[in-house]
Amino acid sequence: MEEKSQVDNVKEEKKTLGQKITSIFGKDKAEEPAVEEPTAEVKVEDPTEESYSKAQFDEAIEKAKADAVAEYQKQQEEQARKEQMTPEEVKAEEDAKKDKELEKLKHDILVRDCKDSAVKNLSTAGLPVELADVLDYTSEETVEKSLGVVKDVFVACLEKGIKERLKGKTPVGLNANKDITEIGDRKARMQKIMGINKK
Repeated sequence: MEEKSQVDNVKEEKKTLGQKITSIFGKDKAEEPAVEEPTAEVKVEDPTEESYSKAQFDEAIEKAKADAVAEYQKQQEEQARKEQMTPEEVKAEEDAKKDKELEKLKHDILVRDCKDSAVKNLSTAGLPVELADVLDYTSEETVEKSLGVVKDVFVACLEKGIKERLKGKTPVGLNANKDITEIGDRKARMQKIMGINKK
């Protein structure tokens, strides 16, 4: 008896959640087909996974090999060039390279600071901060000059657009002088037809 209950317990553990619920509540409702859950042995297909052909893999491998060989050859040529140079020339070249990198970093910092300043300036003026992307960040003076031009042009375009929207033909009901004259003329004609003398 104990062996049978253990076998039943093992079978009970292998049942899916839907089968367990059905066994508890009975089979009154229509049985739904059991959906097998994926296990470690069964590979679930990933819809985002792309499949590549052997030719595509081979092509990618050949390209990577060619890139690696080209990079290696470039390093070897650079090494050979430096070996032919004197130590003073190597040092001068390295110093020039460092100076160039330093100038680039200084320029990047200047651009960042100027852009932050321009964004603040545009924000306080109530203008879109996206206008900061069209400014000239060559130097502080060019930033200020281009910021002034962009502000003036944007405000002028905005005013022109507003005036165009407000401009238009006058609504019929607001043409008061013409309506009053027309009503007076009709009244005078009616009085004349009816024989009423205007005093």
